[in-house]
Amino acid sequence: MSKVAALVVTYNRLPLLRETIEALKNQTYPPEEILIVDNFSGDGTREWLTGEAKRYGLKTLFLPENTGGAGGFFHGLKWLSLNWQGDFIWLLDDDACPEAEALHKLLGAARQLPKALGFFPGVYTRQGQIEGYSWPKKHYRPGDFPPHPGYSLKETGEEPLGPVAVGTFVGLLLKFSAFKNIGFPRADFFICFDDIEYTWRLSRHGELYFVPSARIHHHYFRPVLRGPKVYYFFRNWTYLSVHIGARSRTRAFIFWWLYLLRHRNFSVKEWKLGLKGIRDGISGRLGKRL
Repeated sequence: MSKVAALVVTYNRLPLLRETIEALKNQTYPPEEILIVDNFSGDGTREWLTGEAKRYGLKTLFLPENTGGAGGFFHGLKWLSLNWQGDFIWLLDDDACPEAEALHKLLGAARQLPKALGFFPGVYTRQGQIEGYSWPKKHYRPGDFPPHPGYSLKETGEEPLGPVAVGTFVGLLLKFSAFKNIGFPRADFFICFDDIEYTWRLSRHGELYFVPSARIHHHYFRPVLRGPKVYYFFRNWTYLSVHIGARSRTRAFIFWWLYLLRHRNFSVKEWKLGLKGIRDGISGRLGKRL
């Protein structure tokens, strides 16, 4: 029997986190361990976890500052690498609710393909619609945006599907040995494209597959690009494009102008944040935080 640890990164979304924990506990094949990484929440999450950890059988990791989704997964995987031994780690956001058989179906695919490094679920909205943003992509070159189309429902008759190039951290079942050989997600990405960079790196070393019948319902299915997220979005995309995808620097500025023409509701501050993100992405300065 496979041993699985679920890794959930959370920040100021306690009601949704509680739903995710309940969904994990109600799996037909429940994970052996559940680690919750709290990104310095200020909404009572820490207090609730401290009081309920024993009742739910949770392990908790309280970070001293908000390190973003990228930092949360980095620290969570690092903690598990030192404190747990098993077969798979199941990565989840705090707004992702897996259906009861989701983990069982992902593990079924893993038994079919024992050499594969990871397996992506089918991600749906709370209304049951496909969340295309989170479905894995067949092909990818760093800097593609939007990434090449993923799979459609017409292609999901037989599974697992793949191999695929990239996907998100919404339900990725990752072989425990994978990050020991490949490393961890890049904490300096903070938010935006950290999962794309990491899964692309994984796919360069082994095969990843898609299991659409392993369904996860995702609460926030349309990322909102406002405020500081504008900076990280363009910084990380530019870094991927220029430093890993070997794309032209000029292309990053052209893309920014085209994006502005399509989305004209940015404030002057956000406009400046986007340009700053492109400059920092070109220079490779990812250690800075806003």
